Amino acid sequence: MLKNLLPMSLSSRTRNNAGFPIAILFVLLLCGNLQLMAAVEPTIPATFFTASGANWNEIDLSWIPGDGTRRLVVASADVPVSISPTDGLSYGAATNFGSGSNLGNGNYVVYNSNGTNVTVSGLNGGVHYYFAVFEFNGTGIGTNYLTSIFATADTFATGIALSVLISDSSFCSGESAILEAHGAPDYVWSPGTGLSSTTDSVITASPTGTLTYTVLASDQAGCQVSARFTLTVNSVPVVNLGNFSDICINGAAFTLSGGSPVGGTYSGPGVNSGVFNPPNAGSGIHTITYSYTNAQGCSSADSSTIRVNSLPVVNLSSFLSTCVNAAAFNLTGGTPGGGFYSGPGVSAGFFNPTTAGVGTHSIIYSYTNVQGCTSMDSSTITVNDLPVVSLSSFPSVCIDATPYALSGGLPSGGAYSGPGVSSGSFNPSAAGSGNQLITYSYTDANGCSASALSSIFVNSLPTVDVGPFADVCINTASFTLSSGTPSGGLYSGTGVNNDSLFSAAVANTGSHVISYTYTDANGCVNHDSSEIQVNALPVVTQSSFAAVCANTGPVALTGGSPSGGHYSGTAVSGTTFFTGIAGAGTHTITYTYTDANSCTNTATTPIQVNPVPQPNLGPDTTVCAETNVLLTAGNNFSSYVWSTGQNTPSITIDSTNHGLTTFPVILIVTNSFACANRDTIRVTFTPCSGIENEPQWMNTVHVYPNPSSSYFTIEYTFPIHIEIFDSKGSLWKYIY
Repeated sequence: MLKNLLPMSLSSRTRNNAGFPIAILFVLLLCGNLQLMAAVEPTIPATFFTASGANWNEIDLSWIPGDGTRRLVVASADVPVSISPTDGLSYGAATNFGSGSNLGNGNYVVYNSNGTNVTVSGLNGGVHYYFAVFEFNGTGIGTNYLTSIFATADTFATGIALSVLISDSSFCSGESAILEAHGAPDYVWSPGTGLSSTTDSVITASPTGTLTYTVLASDQAGCQVSARFTLTVNSVPVVNLGNFSDICINGAAFTLSGGSPVGGTYSGPGVNSGVFNPPNAGSGIHTITYSYTNAQGCSSADSSTIRVNSLPVVNLSSFLSTCVNAAAFNLTGGTPGGGFYSGPGVSAGFFNPTTAGVGTHSIIYSYTNVQGCTSMDSSTITVNDLPVVSLSSFPSVCIDATPYALSGGLPSGGAYSGPGVSSGSFNPSAAGSGNQLITYSYTDANGCSASALSSIFVNSLPTVDVGPFADVCINTASFTLSSGTPSGGLYSGTGVNNDSLFSAAVANTGSHVISYTYTDANGCVNHDSSEIQVNALPVVTQSSFAAVCANTGPVALTGGSPSGGHYSGTAVSGTTFFTGIAGAGTHTITYTYTDANSCTNTATTPIQVNPVPQPNLGPDTTVCAETNVLLTAGNNFSSYVWSTGQNTPSITIDSTNHGLTTFPVILIVTNSFACANRDTIRVTFTPCSGIENEPQWMNTVHVYPNPSSSYFTIEYTFPIHIEIFDSKGSLWKYIY
């Protein structure tokens, strides 16, 4: 292959007689982004642009085109054209001024084509009109306008100078606007809908809806000009006010609602800022009005009535006093009948003194008439307090304690009651174990009774449980016994020390009785016992392991006795030792066995892992076809085996019998431990053809035809040296 292909003036024709085609391939990669391109912008503007009066209210425009395929004419009244067209946009044109696209600020498009003239109509007499013509190419988003330079023209329009005055261009339905036309003797208004006249200069317009009118002005010379304008008729809002419910004269003031659309105002008797106050309005029927004005200023209103009813006359009789713990009773004395009672302790017409509490309470009787209006009267009821009764606390006792007289109840003169109580004495065994509630009751001079409570706790003997104990091995570390309940008791028996610490080694193998004694906080004592079994350890052995190499791979572990145990240690998984993970060195293998009693013992044995040699042939290499390659592994190994069949520390290879290709060379070596390892290097032979980088030879070599299957020509201007290799890497031809 040639590194550079350059023109040559001298030629040399060479044929490949060996039949190995030599080809030189040129590839040109063109990279880029596909884009949608706009049309080319014109460079020459239109010239000789003129504007002159034509018929009345018209102006003739003419020009000499530039180099654009089309042109756009923009017109403006009173001020020069101030806005240019935008690339990528298309505009609609209309010769009637004001009907085409508006570029903004009254700049209207009056022409969009490829011609050289246009007549603009719809102009107002006496107005100064300005024009600009822009050259452009392309259509749609590809449109490209020449806006940096363009031709302009201007002139005054002749004809009628029509003006129309409108008193109000937007008003409510049912209203009118005054229209005044000036500038001509004759006028025709259209359409005639809602107009007071279609020919007068001053007319009244009363359309029922939004409508666009046109006025055509004419003079005696037959000149005509028109103007269009729209009168916007805003609808009067539809206002509704719903019905109001009757209300009583003592009703709270409330915000009025029900008017639609929302946002209007309410008015009428008792109304202030949208709030209706029944007392201010007084009893009777009142009219409320709702008014609404829409965003266009159009207003409407609706009204509804509200009835304010007076209150009924109500009376309530007085009540007798009662005790705070009396039963609830039905309240009476309210007129007219059919009302309801309320107040502290009152529910569903019943008075509950306990709920009301001690004191004088106001009871209210409320009555509602057929109009829903409510009135009320009140009376008081006195609830007397109960006497203050207390009972001192009692100390707890054992269930077998002697019966004793109860005391501690105040005021004196009351009575005791409860489990195990008889004639003021308490018998614990008759009451039974547990918390026993004692009541002391007392009645005062008002006949009101009260009581106080206190409890006596009768303690039973504690329930004690200690077992069973789990079996332990003789090598189990001393541990604190904890199975006894309740906690806090004391343990005793063989192997027990400090009331709770059990040592299996001290107790020795066999079954041992452990006792647990517990005394509760009340001084009651109970105990329980259970046995604990101490088991001997199994006898565990492990045979020795043979030395292995670091790259031996997984080694099956055997020799542990009794069978059924498991191995552990560095690089051990299950029953397999992984030499590659462990690495060179001495490693300890542990065999662990657990017997049927869950007692565990271990045996340990070392295993020697020898290092493997580390041959290094270096990185893969690429050399020229004629180059000899020296491969060496060093002299630090016991034996050498090359894939070429040699057994020396170093070898030399070339492209013979390999060809221009990449092939691997493999070396296997062993060390003094008889451990083996390998390394592979990939050698690539290449033709290494090319031209020396001499500056005077640059751009002087050319090869053709390229590619070629038989003959090819090499042209050069300076002497060169060419070597040609066949596909097996052998030198086939050279040229000077």
